[in-house]
Amino acid sequence: MSNYILPTCYVAGTVLFIGDQYRELTGIRKALLPHFFYRIFDEPKQAERFLLKGYYPRVNNQPWVRSEAFDHTVRTRFHFCEKTLSDELCSSHRFEEVVVAVIDSSIREPSLFDLCRRIQFIECKKLLLILPDEVGMAKKAVKEGIIDGYVVKDDSPSMMLKLTTAISTLAYNYFQEFSLPIVSQLQLTMPYLSDVAFVDFFQNICFDKDIIEFYLIDPAGGYLLLDANANPYYFEIASGQVPTTWSAENINAVCGKQIYYYRLFDEAEMLPLTAGSQEWESFRSFCARAAEYL
Repeated sequence: MSNYILPTCYVAGTVLFIGDQYRELTGIRKALLPHFFYRIFDEPKQAERFLLKGYYPRVNNQPWVRSEAFDHTVRTRFHFCEKTLSDELCSSHRFEEVVVAVIDSSIREPSLFDLCRRIQFIECKKLLLILPDEVGMAKKAVKEGIIDGYVVKDDSPSMMLKLTTAISTLAYNYFQEFSLPIVSQLQLTMPYLSDVAFVDFFQNICFDKDIIEFYLIDPAGGYLLLDANANPYYFEIASGQVPTTWSAENINAVCGKQIYYYRLFDEAEMLPLTAGSQEWESFRSFCARAAEYL
């Protein structure tokens, strides 16, 4: 899937390592960025049972941005469900969701392909760690759709960077697929959701602010962003023209297929933004509660 779709949510969830060599996998895990949560299974059958039993019954089954048909047409409108998002944020379990499974090609029992086929339809992304002479096998597995990517193990300094990039990309793809039904219906009113330039820009903001999770909370164009310390930001977007309700302060623009205007508020600036609405006044309170579960 293209990386140029902005998901309606993203959480730096769990990366599962599966293989026979626990010490080697532990060494790899320690060299990776701390933004994800990591878990190692040195018994592949145990990992398979863990994945197949359902590792996290997400609140996402009742999304905080709900849709409903109206006027007997195909049009859809969306509204924000604060209670559902509050339940999601105030649960440590949101980080237990396995977004990527990294499988070492050296596993012996069950065979590598048997394991990949058994977990093929688990929603998490599958990434192989392979030796240089296994590239052909990995390409075949990608083509068959039983894995989503691979990284060659070697002693080069760039190997960890390649692995980190692959994990981050696949985790992002995981949430893109979850978000696609909503994004596809919102693109007419929110064209930036699939605009290459804007998605790149948004990702850079998340990198600069050390954002580990974000949520679309306003179908008019508003995202809640939380950094690694659960400090909240509110990112407000508009396309075409500046909304008349916006004050002249803190307005910036970015060019893509058209000009998009945005405002970014940190925690100290949020109260004036949310005043006047009971729903939004509770916004900061459940952001604060979310910090207790990081």
